[in-house]
Amino acid sequence: MGKEKSIKFFKKITVTKQDITEQVYLKKKVLEQEDLISQNFEKTLEAFVSIVEDRDSYTGGHSQRVAAYSKMIAQEMGCTQEECELIYKAGTLHDIGKISTPDNVLLKPDKLSELEYKLIKRHVEVSHSILSTIPMYKEIADIVICHHERYDGKGYPKGLSGDEIPMLGHIMIVADAFDAMTTNRIYKAKKNVYEAIDELCELSEKQFHPKVVESAAKVLKSVEIIDDINQLPITEIEKERFAYFYRDQVTDAYNSKYLNYILNQNSINREFICVNIIYMHNFSKYNEKYGWADGDIFLKKFAANLIIKFPSSFIFRIHGDDFVIVSKNHTDIILEKCMQQEIFKGIDITLSFKHVDLRVNSITNLRELEMLILKHS
Repeated sequence: MGKEKSIKFFKKITVTKQDITEQVYLKKKVLEQEDLISQNFEKTLEAFVSIVEDRDSYTGGHSQRVAAYSKMIAQEMGCTQEECELIYKAGTLHDIGKISTPDNVLLKPDKLSELEYKLIKRHVEVSHSILSTIPMYKEIADIVICHHERYDGKGYPKGLSGDEIPMLGHIMIVADAFDAMTTNRIYKAKKNVYEAIDELCELSEKQFHPKVVESAAKVLKSVEIIDDINQLPITEIEKERFAYFYRDQVTDAYNSKYLNYILNQNSINREFICVNIIYMHNFSKYNEKYGWADGDIFLKKFAANLIIKFPSSFIFRIHGDDFVIVSKNHTDIILEKCMQQEIFKGIDITLSFKHVDLRVNSITNLRELEMLILKHS
């Protein structure tokens, strides 16, 4: 009987081991599947971020820099390794909500209207919405939704202040602002590292948490800002997409706002050397006689001829019926040839022009250009 009991007991143990082995195997498979799903989620979200930065090429690399700055500050503040990794992931994903922002708002290089500003502010809540639907990114979502809040409560989307904002949120607020300060903006030159840190310190206890600013000032002073961190268009495609927002609706030439931008940039990079202003006289009488619709057609045809005649120059329409030609090489204007167009036959419109050499005159905007011409008239 003793032997028989021993056999039964042995069989029972064998079955239990098989069960445990199967459970371990199944658990391993489940964990592997969960890890694969997690990796797929992460790759998908990273792809979304890439789409946003491909659309908004002027801020390319912003998310990665915010992630890096956030982690540096978090480490200096004594955050745990887990918190440092968490805020790094949050930094890479904080602007994912911009995928929902319309191109005409996201890419607009000019001042936003009140409605456009409301639309672009929505990216914070959209980012939170996207991330919070994924259980493993809930903590990240709670950080991301704070990155436009302020220490004094004047931020958005909830107007949180002080301790209402989690510390990792405060860290990202500072990191995001620092990158904005050290990036070339359309109408605002970037600050160097020390200027940016000075501004962070000035806004301590207002926009930023004082303890975060203290740590940021220590670690960010060693950051090397890459010269091409730029909101400005670099490639020809980027320049054309940028200029799309400055097209004159009537003639397809550029408008005066884009002329101001070109002149301002040229005062720095000296890309253009020659400006010609073509003045059109008696055009108001043409409008009175033939109507505004025919007047628009006339201007469109005239601008089209200039665009064809000066293919490597920039053509701008200003003050309704005058045009500016900005060129990289010296350009001669022969009015007789301009007026040989069919559209000038039988009408009283005449042309005159003024030339300005940008190599000897530093001009940063249209007003300065006009004042220079008046001075020498």
